[in-house]
Amino acid sequence: MHSSSELVEDLFEDLRDGVLLCHLIEVLTGEALPINKAKESKRVHHISNLTTALAALRRRGLDLVNNNPADIANGNPRIICGLIWQMILHFQIETNVQLLKEWGFELELANSPSTSRIGNGNSPFGKLPHQLRIGRLKAPVDRVVLRWVNAQLARPYNINLTDMDKSWRDGIAFNALIHRIRPELVDMDIVYRSNPKTNLQQAFRLAKEHLHIRPLLDVEDMLCDKSDKRSVITYVSQFIRTLKHLRPIATCQMIDDHSLISWMEDTLSILRSSVDAPLYDQYQTYLSLRKQYFEHRNAYYSLREYATKLPEGEWNQIEAR
Repeated sequence: MHSSSELVEDLFEDLRDGVLLCHLIEVLTGEALPINKAKESKRVHHISNLTTALAALRRRGLDLVNNNPADIANGNPRIICGLIWQMILHFQIETNVQLLKEWGFELELANSPSTSRIGNGNSPFGKLPHQLRIGRLKAPVDRVVLRWVNAQLARPYNINLTDMDKSWRDGIAFNALIHRIRPELVDMDIVYRSNPKTNLQQAFRLAKEHLHIRPLLDVEDMLCDKSDKRSVITYVSQFIRTLKHLRPIATCQMIDDHSLISWMEDTLSILRSSVDAPLYDQYQTYLSLRKQYFEHRNAYYSLREYATKLPEGEWNQIEAR
């Protein structure tokens, strides 16, 4: 009998009764599942648990076309490995994309369907009770990741991607993402002149060696007519964590920054006008400004911290907003 604290020793054997699979899904989603833990565990109980697990995954948006409870209960290696791989892709993407929401990046597109989609699977929205659990998104994750990438690459590199598979085959976008965070690693002039295979090989190598981004893609797979879109999305989503210092300023943060700048301008004007004032009046001005400083210092420290992480030229983009 399995429990949520047990280690998996044989993946194909230990998932057959569905208990561990249900516990894993509960940890990932925060959704409590009805798990059958009868003392005398029979196949009918296994099928019931596995049906519950697969139904929960489908609600989360996984496209489980070739998965059925009987195959998993039989310990079918191909089906079980395929299922686990789909779960890794799906939940890793959603975990990384959730960071964009925390950083103030607008996830939901106008007129976008109220679903989270990877491949052809759909899932309704839901708000989960714990910040570490993975929430369902209000827009298709491929479109969210695509919008984020274009926000990073459009102005600096004049790159405008239209999809998450064909647009990446020449390797230019991968190298541009690396250049965005570590300009010294990539010569974009050479990238623009190089062939797709060379660009892809360089990007995957640099990302692994310098950005600690795990290689999920093979160069030959990217060059084929039909690359694995989900693998591309998963791979690119890893750059979100790496490029977190380039995250957009949230609206409320921008308001605080404008308020701080306005206060600094007013303060400078007050200081200039009080230079010739009596000493007592200057002291009263000092007390008033000191109080205001404490009210604004959090915004100042936040802005200063953000400024130290901005790459060259980023301030010009912020001032243009």
